[in-house]
Amino acid sequence: MHNYSITNTKIRITVISFIAVVSAYLSFMLNSIISLLPLSLEPLSPFLIFGILFFIFDRCAWKIWPLNSLIKIPNFNGIWKGQCQTTSTNTNKKKSDMKIKIKQTFTKIIVDAIFDNSHSESFSADVDYNNPYRPKLIYSYLNKPQGSSVSTMDKHLGTVEICINNLELCGDYFTDRQPQTKGSFNLKKEES
Repeated sequence: MHNYSITNTKIRITVISFIAVVSAYLSFMLNSIISLLPLSLEPLSPFLIFGILFFIFDRCAWKIWPLNSLIKIPNFNGIWKGQCQTTSTNTNKKKSDMKIKIKQTFTKIIVDAIFDNSHSESFSADVDYNNPYRPKLIYSYLNKPQGSSVSTMDKHLGTVEICINNLELCGDYFTDRQPQTKGSFNLKKEES
């Protein structure tokens, strides 16, 4: 998984600041309780509490309502299946099946796409949710052909722009292949 940027970077600063304040408060409260116990326990560090709280928030709490409605970062997690339509500068349009697996936390994401003769993996991404009706995931990827693919298919880079709408992803992509290819796809959510 790799980091991804978001349109409103203040939200991450706000979340981290809030968790830091809560960690300091919890540390003070827990250490006050520990000092009353007849045991000799080490005081709890606010950094330890921050690490635990941030881990929980990063992995799962950011996706849960009402937190998700406050931070407004779209949740792209899941397995998405459907068809893509590819156009090359020297060929006709070609349809093929595709599947995209997306794993996302509050700070990291990975997009793994599987096609008939190749697969691709994201290496950079940005989540843009300025338009609440069409939140977007824009990512760059490296595509690697299978050994059985046609000889004209080489490893290549590309960029995708995906819009999410309920349980459907639609998007467009283009590549740096020669001849250059571009296309579009429409996918439905299969699993979370």
